[in-house]
Amino acid sequence: MRKFTTLLNSSIIRHSIEPLTDEKRRNVLIIDDSIFSRSRSKKVELLAKVFDHAHGLYTFGFRMLTLGWSDGNTFLPVSHCLLSTANQKNRINEASTKVDPRTNGGRQRKLAQLKATDVVLKLLKETKAAGISAQHVLFDKCFCAPASLTAIKDIGFDVIAMAKKTSKMQDVKAIYQQNTKRRGRAKYLLSVEAGAVKDGKAFLSASSMCITAIGVKTIWYWLRPTCPLAKKKSSAYMGDAGALRFSSRSANLICISVRTAVRFSTTP
Repeated sequence: MRKFTTLLNSSIIRHSIEPLTDEKRRNVLIIDDSIFSRSRSKKVELLAKVFDHAHGLYTFGFRMLTLGWSDGNTFLPVSHCLLSTANQKNRINEASTKVDPRTNGGRQRKLAQLKATDVVLKLLKETKAAGISAQHVLFDKCFCAPASLTAIKDIGFDVIAMAKKTSKMQDVKAIYQQNTKRRGRAKYLLSVEAGAVKDGKAFLSASSMCITAIGVKTIWYWLRPTCPLAKKKSSAYMGDAGALRFSSRSANLICISVRTAVRFSTTP
């Protein structure tokens, strides 16, 4: 089923969508997961205890990992995978021993027991092999780790994601402490050079853009180092004008969407 949907969407994109759009349009792959709750089940194969980030609690069920394609106007669900958990202690039931591991069902059961970051790489490789054109990968901060960033870069995609706060990565508070605030201003407006390091070696360089808005929490975007926005004081996406506006003041409006993220990364 996963291969069928990937090839089907590849055909739709190449024959129905790309001929109608400009060659300069930037396409993206969007990765996200949601909880498939089975709280009343007891004997479901590979049933696991998973954490629901939306409600902040554990529940019995699975994680539905979905990969979609978008050009800013159209969204297509390219691939998916139903995940159990890689932690054997959190699995309520194991996979059936009656299924041959060489079959499609056996391989799918094995895939469901891998880490989500490993499954993401597999889905991206399958998408790349199917000929689906995209320049960027967008996902949540739970997938944003130096190892994942370097692996996705090796596949051939740039990454736009929020930085994951861990003991191995510098958090927002530390970045604020190392940069001075504008004199007489109550808010920071700055951009910071950052990098992804794995095994003591720097593999990627990126720019971290701090975007502030009235009534909206601070948002961090990982951008390519060549992006001209890294040298600007602040930026705002105006939905009615369809363009980016730069100023020294905080933005009055922020539109968080796929199109916004792509514009932040690719505006010439």
